[in-house]
Amino acid sequence: KEIGEAVNSSPTLVGDRFYVFDEKGVMHIIAATEEFKELGKAALGEPVRASPAYLDGRIYIRSVTKEGVTNLYAIGKK
Repeated sequence: KEIGEAVNSSPTLVGDRFYVFDEKGVMHIIAATEEFKELGKAALGEPVRASPAYLDGRIYIRSVTKEGVTNLYAIGKK
């Protein structure tokens, strides 16, 4: 199933969910089941063209703004 947006990052399986960032910076959360089921979306607000990393309860996301500035975000537990 297509999510309807351009994607440059790799989908990541964490537990029973796939996390897919589109180029606009929206994370699509998809159930890892035979039938397509989108569980939710979360917008970062900046374009994402790299695969996120997951470690110790955090997600690390690298974005690139229109001006070419690269930002790194760590979201999750301290």
